[in-house]
Amino acid sequence: MQSLFGFIFPSLFYKHVGTDFISMSQFWVANKKHSVMNVVCAAVLWSLWTPRNDLIFNHSSWSDIKQIWWLIMRTLWKWEILFKEDMLGQIHTIYQHISQMINAPHLLLWI
Repeated sequence: MQSLFGFIFPSLFYKHVGTDFISMSQFWVANKKHSVMNVVCAAVLWSLWTPRNDLIFNHSSWSDIKQIWWLIMRTLWKWEILFKEDMLGQIHTIYQHISQMINAPHLLLWI
């Protein structure tokens, strides 16, 4: 989860949201000030939660992290009707960042 938030938030919002729910919830209080970040945060959490449930309860299989990126982008796209006009520019920038992650080649890690 840290890599998902680590990619989206510092580069777009110049904020460190932390690595747990408590540290992320500090931004929920000032909802208007951090509305885009809160929406993206909710989309990321929802996009992690639903495949997790599929893995556990429906015995589905894991494909790769790009599946999660697609879910985040699709969730934001579905929720776009709820956004205020001034939020759309930032949301479209987030789409571009997520598209870059989807189109990037897989990283190989050597141990």
